[in-house]
Amino acid sequence: MGKTPSQNWSEAILKALALCQPATVGEIAATIKQKGLRTLTGATPEATINAQLYAQLQPSGAVASEGNRPTRWRLATPSTTTPSKRPAALAKLEPTQPQATEDAGGVKAFGMFWRRAWVDWRGAKPRLVGTAQGASQSVDFSEEVGVYILYDGAKAVYAGQAGNSDKSKGTNKSNATLGRRLLDHTRDRLSGRWDRFSWFGLYGVVQRDEQSPPHLEKTSAPLQANGLITTLESILMETLEPSLNRQGAQWDSLGAIEYLQKPREKSLAEELPKLMAYLHK
Repeated sequence: MGKTPSQNWSEAILKALALCQPATVGEIAATIKQKGLRTLTGATPEATINAQLYAQLQPSGAVASEGNRPTRWRLATPSTTTPSKRPAALAKLEPTQPQATEDAGGVKAFGMFWRRAWVDWRGAKPRLVGTAQGASQSVDFSEEVGVYILYDGAKAVYAGQAGNSDKSKGTNKSNATLGRRLLDHTRDRLSGRWDRFSWFGLYGVVQRDEQSPPHLEKTSAPLQANGLITTLESILMETLEPSLNRQGAQWDSLGAIEYLQKPREKSLAEELPKLMAYLHK
C-alpha cells in the first residue's frame, strides 16, 4: 500500500522543513508534493502554506506586515521556542533572513507565453484561465492589471499596459483590464499580428478556504525602490532570456507566483464535426 498523505497542513510543513531547511515557501510546497506529504489543493498552495506559517507564527493570529515577511523558514532549536505562546504543532518554527520593506516589488502573478487560441473569447468578456503549479483549482485573470507583451511566434511585437487609471492619456482604453485590452487587440490593427502573450499582474490570488473559489484580490501594495528595480530586472530576464545572466528572475523573493495557462473548453458545436468524422470511419 502507498503512503497516505497527511491531511494536516502543520504536520506536512514541519515534515517538509525537516527535509529541506532553510526553505522558501515555494521550496516547502515542492517538497510536500514530491514526498507526498499532503495533497496540494486550492488555486494557490504556496499562499495557503504562507498563511499557515504566519497564522502560527503570530501568537495573536494577526498576519505579519509586508516588510516583516521572511524569505526562508527553518526548524527552531529548543532554546528559541516559546511553547506557551505558540501552538505545539508549530512551536519549532522560526523565520530566517527577513526581507526588508524595499522588497515589495508589485508583481504578484504572471504568465509566460500563453496561447491566444486557448483563451475563451466567447461572451462579452474573455476568460484568461490559469493554474499555479501543483494547484487543483484555476483562476480567471481577465480582471488583472499590469503590463503585457504580444508575440508573433517567438518575436515580441507589442508591449502594453492594462488598468492604468491615468486619464491624462485622453483615451477610454487607459483603464481597461488585461482581458479587455487583449480583446481589443483581436479587433484592432494588431489582430493578425500575434498568437501568444505574456503578462505581469499587480493583483494576487486569494482564497478564503479550500471550499471557496479563488479570486483576484483587487488591491496592490505600494512599490518600494529596491523591489521595483528587482521587478523590472526580473521582467527583462523572463522576457528577453539573456544568455549571459547567471542569475534568473527573482520572483520568489518578490512573492510573485507564475500561472500556467489552461486551455478553454470547446463547445459541443466545435466537437461535433470531429465526432461525426470518427463515427463514419
